[in-house]
This record gives sequence, C-alpha cells and structure tokens, in this order.
Amino acid sequence: METKKERVAVFPAANIEHFEGLPGYGESDVNFEQFRLMLETCVTFRERAEVEEDEKWKQLIPYTYLYDPRSDCVLAYRRAASGGDPRLAGKWSLGFGGHINPVDDRLGRDRMLDIATNRELQEELIFHDPYDEPKTLGFLYLEDTPVDRVHFGVIRQALYRGEPGGIQHNEEIAQMKWVPVSELSEYVFEGWSEALVTLLLK
Repeated sequence: METKKERVAVFPAANIEHFEGLPGYGESDVNFEQFRLMLETCVTFRERAEVEEDEKWKQLIPYTYLYDPRSDCVLAYRRAASGGDPRLAGKWSLGFGGHINPVDDRLGRDRMLDIATNRELQEELIFHDPYDEPKTLGFLYLEDTPVDRVHFGVIRQALYRGEPGGIQHNEEIAQMKWVPVSELSEYVFEGWSEALVTLLLK
C-alpha cells in the first residue's frame, strides 16, 4: 500500500501521560485499562503521510515476537537492504508488526488488534505449523529518535510449538533463525527489539 494513500490507526499524543512507566516499557493493570479505553474513545484513522512526522499523533503498532517455550528461543531476523522500511535494512529484529489499517477494524475495536497482528504475521512469514493466538504483554514508547516519537508499540507474544523449520520468510527478510534467549545479548538489534531483549533477559 502506498504510504501517501494508507490510512493508519493513531491517537493524540496527550494520552501517553496516562500510561505508567512511559517513556519506556509499561505492563501495569493501569496501562491495560488505559489502552482499552483509548481504543474505544481516542483511536482514529488518518492518512499516514499526514502523521509520519507529526509528534502530536502516535501511530499504533502491534509488535509481536515468536517464542518457542520448549527451547527457550525467539525468532530473530535481519531485513534485506532492498525490502521494507530502509531505516531497518540490515538490522536484526525480533518483532513483526506494522500499522493498523481500517480493514483491521471491520469486526470492532475489541478484535482490531488481533486481526492486525495476524495479518502482519501472515504477510511477513509463511507458516507450515500454527502458532498460538498472540497475547499482549505490555506497551512500549521511546523518545530516542524522531521515528520513536511518532510510534507506540503494543508488545505481543505468540507461542510457537511447531518444527523449527516450519516457518519461512518472504523476500523482504534476508536471514532468519531461532536464537536462545541467553544469546540475544550477542546481537545488535534495532531500537524496539533492543528494548525487547532487555525485557527478555530480565
């Protein structure tokens, strides 16, 4: 979808102050209740080109990582230089995600996040074995860069119990592998994944 035509889910930046632990990562009950209320009352769809650099709006991004509890491994990947967001090219990532579009809101706000999450996973990956329904763990908002300051992450985990080779990637991903949680500190990740690694290594 062309960025200038794409409509994405956003909310007013003032809502950030109602979350605990932000900037940073927050997982309190207060944050979950605030997010629920915000989905119902504050989230709207605007043209992505209008909000891409406008810090008065936060773009809502489900950010999901795949975790295999049997091996204590997470799925890590590195994007190809020619595909996807050029700001992420060549960097390692853990999360799969993207903007929420109006098509994700077709069954109502209580289903919107799940629909968007599954759509993004299916667009990025080819699953030969299923994954468990993703669950929300917490919320991530950083202010380190201009890109950080216009995005709000919903951190989600999807458990995967299939074969290690049961997931394939599309052409936008150059390399992908299962990495033990204990070895994550050996990799250089993009910003949000770096924050996620810190949480996983707690």
